[in-house]
Amino acid sequence: MDTTERTWPLIAVLLLFFTGAGASLPVLPAAVRAAGAGPTSLGVALGLFAFAALAGRLVAGRLTDRRGRVLTLRIGLAGTVLAGAVFAAGGSVATIGTARVLHGLADALLYTAASAYVLDRTPADRRAQALSLLGAGIWAGYALGPLVGAFLDLRRVGLLIAVGALLGLVLTKGLVESTVDGPRATGMRALLPRGVALPGLALGLGNLGYAALVGFLVVHLDDGGGNGALALTCFSVAVLSGRLLVVPAAARLGILRTLPYALLAMAAGLVVIAGTRSTLVAGAAAALVGLGYCLPFPALAMLVADRVPASQRGAAIGALTAFYDVFVGVGSIGAGLVAARSGTPAVFLLAAVGVVGAAAVNVALGRQHRLERVLADAAPDV
Repeated sequence: MDTTERTWPLIAVLLLFFTGAGASLPVLPAAVRAAGAGPTSLGVALGLFAFAALAGRLVAGRLTDRRGRVLTLRIGLAGTVLAGAVFAAGGSVATIGTARVLHGLADALLYTAASAYVLDRTPADRRAQALSLLGAGIWAGYALGPLVGAFLDLRRVGLLIAVGALLGLVLTKGLVESTVDGPRATGMRALLPRGVALPGLALGLGNLGYAALVGFLVVHLDDGGGNGALALTCFSVAVLSGRLLVVPAAARLGILRTLPYALLAMAAGLVVIAGTRSTLVAGAAAALVGLGYCLPFPALAMLVADRVPASQRGAAIGALTAFYDVFVGVGSIGAGLVAARSGTPAVFLLAAVGVVGAAAVNVALGRQHRLERVLADAAPDV
């Protein structure tokens, strides 16, 4: 069975989930405003998803290592049905916040379990490709979702989320559960396995750009008479294309070596967005950000997966993505405060500074990785 055959049901599950998640993005600003709240509340609503996902990662890694990848996946899909129902139930800020929390918890369970399932069944030299295929499902959903959401209200988005999760549960019927033998991570190592901290910092800083883009690109352009949903779709399509085309090319060149350049391209795109209200210019800049953004997770997840035994892989992936959640959550709330005080251009400029910091961390990480390989090659065979 090749990588695609192992991965396609999970690609479809993630496509359905993230189509719903993407559809909520253009709806949330209007829903929050209709509830009588402003940019700070929007930032909190966006950040709640990430903070809930962070809490979920602390459970998801251990759950998927100890109870199984498929069971964890199904629990996440059941939680998604509930999140969709809450979205559909009403439009108060409290209801929106509750739905975002449930959706974030479900995301943590789904992606941690899906990643571990695929990594278990993929040879080490093809893991970047396998993770890129999973990412293709995510970003196809994020590309399609905003276009769909532009024609829906909050209630209909909730129904879309719930129905997509029910279809996802049907798709999991063909997945075969497997147990992974080996030592389990315990104590603090169950929360932060060895070798995850520096890759996690790099991933988190890079995702400050993502937090700014998905949270405030729509507001930034729509308030200036542009089409924010279209520009956001340009970003998602670029990430999807990059996962299919750029990641395999970068893997051949050395994915850790090319990663800092990708992050610098992201930073440049964010600076351009800060200085324009044109849909055309911002859409092109968002596409540049997306092409850079396609590299960090598959590169860093592959690195982390190679550093731990298979029996701790779920915990390692969960910990890595927890850094994403922390930075996106804090970044979203911080962006809301900055937007309320200084306007949306300042949000994108500050995010660009964070992404440049991620490039610097990745340079250090690449040097560390090369040193580890030299030492491993020099070690005597036992």
